[in-house]
Amino acid sequence: MNRLIIFVLLALSGHVFAAEYEEGTHYVALEKPIETEDPEKIEITEYFFYGCSHCFEFDPAVALWVKNQADDVIFNRTPVTWAAPHTILARTYYTAEALGVLEKIHLPLFQAVQQQRVDSPESIALFFGEHGVDPVDFARMFASFPVDRNTREAAARGKAYGLAVPVPAMIVNGKYRIEGSMAGGNANMLRVASYLVEQERQAKAVAEVPAEQ
Repeated sequence: MNRLIIFVLLALSGHVFAAEYEEGTHYVALEKPIETEDPEKIEITEYFFYGCSHCFEFDPAVALWVKNQADDVIFNRTPVTWAAPHTILARTYYTAEALGVLEKIHLPLFQAVQQQRVDSPESIALFFGEHGVDPVDFARMFASFPVDRNTREAAARGKAYGLAVPVPAMIVNGKYRIEGSMAGGNANMLRVASYLVEQERQAKAVAEVPAEQ
C-alpha cells in the first residue's frame, strides 16, 4: 500500500489530534489571510505542479483525505505558475476544468506529463484528443479569456500564499500554509491539515455562540 495512503488512514483513525502542531514549526500563518470563496466553509487548497513527482505521489492520498472530510470542508487546487513551462500546465488545468473533463483527465495528465513528456500545447492537445476532446475545442479554450483570467488569478494567489517553495503545499482556510519540509514530510501535511481544520472548526463554533445579553 502507498505509504502516503497509510498516513491518511492514520489521520482518519481518531489519533490526529494526539499531537499538538505549532505555528512556525509545523506550519506558517500567512501575514495577510486570503479571502475564501465561502466563509461558512473551511477551504483547503493544494498547490501543485503536474511535472512534480512528489505531487503525483501525493495526489491519491489527498483524494482519499478529501473524500473523508465533513461537509463543512471544501477542497480546490491551485497550479503553480513560476515559469513558462509551469504556466502552460496551469492553463491546461483550467482548460480541462472549463471543458468539464478535469476529474476524468487529472490523474492521466500527471502520468502523461511525467512519463511521456507531454508538456507543450501541441502535445497536450493530442493528449486531450485521446481522452475525447476535439483538439480544436482544446485550442480554442486554451487561448480563451476565462482560462487566461484563471491562470493570472492562480499566479496572484501563489504570491499571496508566499509560495516560493517546493510543491506540494497546502493552504488551510486562507490562513495557514503547510509545507512538507516543516510538517515532517509530504504525508504528514495531511495530519497537520486535519489539526488546523479542527482548530478552524472550533473557532467558528465559538464565534457562532450568541453573546450574553
